[in-house]
Amino acid sequence: MKRPLVFVGSRTMMSELAVIAELNGMEILGILDCHYHGNQDSICNIPVIGDERWLLNDDPRGKIYRETCDFFPANYHDGEQRKAKDNQSESLEDMQGLSTVDLRLKRINLLDASRVNVVNLIHPDASVRGLTAKHANYKIGRGVQIHSGCIHQVDSVDIGDYCAFQPGSTVAHHVKIGRNTLVSPNTFLHNCTIGENSVVGIYSRINIIPKKKQTISIGNNVTIWHSAEIIDDIPDNHMFTSNGRTLRKLRG
Repeated sequence: MKRPLVFVGSRTMMSELAVIAELNGMEILGILDCHYHGNQDSICNIPVIGDERWLLNDDPRGKIYRETCDFFPANYHDGEQRKAKDNQSESLEDMQGLSTVDLRLKRINLLDASRVNVVNLIHPDASVRGLTAKHANYKIGRGVQIHSGCIHQVDSVDIGDYCAFQPGSTVAHHVKIGRNTLVSPNTFLHNCTIGENSVVGIYSRINIIPKKKQTISIGNNVTIWHSAEIIDDIPDNHMFTSNGRTLRKLRG
């Protein structure tokens, strides 16, 4: 019997996640979000049932959720560039005043620290044959979202925890993607490695040039702008623009 699903955090268009869950036969219990608990009853008709920080402490409500529910991180980040805050807390329980990048990181680290069961949300219309094919070389972590119209090939694909793939994105052969990387709609990835906490912009392509490179390496904390064609490596903490420029991000 499937356990009820709890979303940790929230965002606009929560209904997208709810539909994928329902199509997979999951019962949605509600949302844990400290920013809305106590001042808003529901988000997109999904009830707000508490504070995600309960999962880390001795609150009896958190214990019940940990023992009886499955979980999925709901809020996104957008790969924004931002300056570091000198007074930013390292505590997993401090969720105030964070950028979308840091808020998502805090929440997925909270899920890991609380040792709850984090599930994947894969739309039934997505083509992910590696999950069931006997001879596939396809690996996938936990907390991964794969939307409708996505195509994932079966040869040498490795998807890290907490990645998200938006509608129409294609993952071809020999692709390795690190933890918490977001892939936008109508993108194409092949023969590449992508690090952690990166964002691939809409309509972008990672496309090797024959005889020049065998694999393209994209670093950690990289933001690729929309409609970009990537034919060479991008180092950590950089942006790659739509007109082919590589720019260093502000420290953060």
